[in-house]
Amino acid sequence: MRIFPTNLRYHCQDGKDYCGPAVAQMVLGSLGLGIRSSAPLPQQQALYQERTSAEEGTSPQDLCGMINRRSQPLGLTFEIARSKHVEQLCSRLAGAVRKTGVGVPTLVFGRKHWVAVSAVACNRAGAARGFFVNDPFGGPGSATGEEHAEYDKCGQIGAYHGDPNMYITTAAWMARYWRVGDDYEAGGERFFVSASSGRAHLEVARGRKMAEPDGDDLTTKVGNAVMRGIEGHELTRCGPLAAQLIGATVRGRAKVAKAADPLYYVIELARGDVIGRAAVDAATWGLIGVQAPSWTEYPFNSSEESLE
Repeated sequence: MRIFPTNLRYHCQDGKDYCGPAVAQMVLGSLGLGIRSSAPLPQQQALYQERTSAEEGTSPQDLCGMINRRSQPLGLTFEIARSKHVEQLCSRLAGAVRKTGVGVPTLVFGRKHWVAVSAVACNRAGAARGFFVNDPFGGPGSATGEEHAEYDKCGQIGAYHGDPNMYITTAAWMARYWRVGDDYEAGGERFFVSASSGRAHLEVARGRKMAEPDGDDLTTKVGNAVMRGIEGHELTRCGPLAAQLIGATVRGRAKVAKAADPLYYVIELARGDVIGRAAVDAATWGLIGVQAPSWTEYPFNSSEESLE
């Protein structure tokens, strides 16, 4: 299988009805809000107050509006996908992740809860075998009591509750999340919200201008961002190699992949006999991936990687 990831960040929901705003935060954070000089990341209570529906919770139209009011000035528009044909919509959901590289808010459990799809695993033929899911509800104690920011404690092991990057097979997704066979609400339709543009448009939307500190300053910043991502389980495919590099030290200096799209920094890490290469997004400082140094493909293979 191959995994197609996004750089979706995890945020716990702050209240019972705040799953929609929490998922909106995840998407908006991945677009650069709340990072460096960008617009601040909106808090969930403020997002929830933007709803136009009289019902509790967040409708697909409300969630789409929350995101578009902030993404459209960046040049990126989100749209609602809906269908009664679950297998067809499941294929469209996987395609949305692969084509845009942006996390996809999805309404599940009989239109009662929002989650965000952070990555999709596909077989060699391109069919979806499973999804990585960010579920904002972590049970009792999921609310942090702090303002959400790019690197808050949501979803971190040993910190606050949360369920980032859970792997769900396609069969389990359709049976449990989209409940095939149930009457379902709203005439049996399922919904998700996705970016209507491809990766190239997204990079323009981020307004990508890279600061390039010299020498040790750059290496320190990249190294800190990598370790923060690994230790915070930020990587959607945080496999054995990434786990073994927790507490690693930096080898050599960070390098910039100027010809790549998206632009990123690469750095080597070592912990005992374990050696790896890691890449960090040059605009968001988010962890793109970790791979063995023997991997010869360059630039860094962030869009497709083997699943062990």
